[in-house]
Amino acid sequence: MKNTQASILWLLLLSLWSCKKYEEGPLLSLRSAEKRIVGEWQVNSYTIDGVDSMVVITEVGLQGIFDFGEYYNMIQASLAIDTKTPTLRHYFSGNWSFVNKYNEIRFYIVDSSLSFDLKRIPLRSTWKILKLTYKKDLWLSLEEDGRRYELKFKPYTEQ
Repeated sequence: MKNTQASILWLLLLSLWSCKKYEEGPLLSLRSAEKRIVGEWQVNSYTIDGVDSMVVITEVGLQGIFDFGEYYNMIQASLAIDTKTPTLRHYFSGNWSFVNKYNEIRFYIVDSSLSFDLKRIPLRSTWKILKLTYKKDLWLSLEEDGRRYELKFKPYTEQ
């Protein structure tokens, strides 16, 4: 009887481990992907081919704030506030959607005030979700034109 219970417990633990949705976690979540992503997120790491590239965001005074809206999956005018000229707001707007069974997120940018080349941050693409935890972490990666881009977000809190 003990062997049977131990076997069942082992199979249960093994099946939980194999249910891991994203490469970096979480192992298990009781919240849907939609509930975990909705809200304001701030970029805290941006790399291109493993090299720190946050300067792409900060060189034009951007804070890198993304607002994932709940209704109509809108990304509202929320990319950033120009920290060099606080009265000037840079923005983009559009939509986002989960694709490939919630394993990826696609951005549809329809309007932007940004003057720098969006190819430096390829937002008009489909990004793989590496990690999505409720109000904790959002990690995305993209392989495009032989390069690997990674964006890591933390929940945005006003300072």
